[in-house]
Amino acid sequence: MTIGEALKKEQEELGLTETEMVENIITTSAYSRIVNNKRRISSDLLLEILLMHDINLENFLFKIKDTYSCEKIRLEQNLSQKMTVAINTHNKNEVKVCYKQIIKSNVSSNLKLRAEIAMAYINDSINELDESFKKVVINNLTETENWFFNINTLSLFSTAIIILPEDFVEMMMNSFFQKV
Repeated sequence: MTIGEALKKEQEELGLTETEMVENIITTSAYSRIVNNKRRISSDLLLEILLMHDINLENFLFKIKDTYSCEKIRLEQNLSQKMTVAINTHNKNEVKVCYKQIIKSNVSSNLKLRAEIAMAYINDSINELDESFKKVVINNLTETENWFFNINTLSLFSTAIIILPEDFVEMMMNSFFQKV
C-alpha cells in the first residue's frame, strides 16, 4: 500500500472529507493528487496530517512498509517468518529448506545464527553447538546498543536462550526488564 492509499484508507475510516483531512495543511487538490499516487508528500506534511487526526504512526507505517522496504528487508522478514512457522509446526523438512535459503541469502548474521540454532534444535543436536558458536551469538547480542528495541537482536536472544549460559541469560533479562 502506498502512502497515498494509506492516507485515503485512514480518511475513510475516520469518515472525513478531503477538506477535513487536510484542514489548511495542504490544498485539497494536492491531497487528491497524493492519494491518487500522482504526487509525493513531504514527511513534515504527512506527520502534520497524521498527528492532527491522532492516527497511530506505527499502524500507518505498518500499512506502507511492504511498499517502501528494500528487497533485503522483505527477504529477511519472509525467511524469518517461514522458519518460525516451520519450527512451530515441527516441520523438519521445511526447517531444512528455510535453513538452506537463509544460509545462501544476503541476510543478517542474526538470522543466520537463528537458522543454525533452529537446525540444531530440530535435529536434536543443540549440545553439539560449540563454544565458539555461542561466543559469536553472545557478541552479536552484546554489540547491539539497546538490543531490546532491535527486533532482529531480540529474536536472536529469544532463539538462543536454549544455548546460552544461565548467568548470561539472567543478566540480559535483568537488563531488559530495567529498560522497558
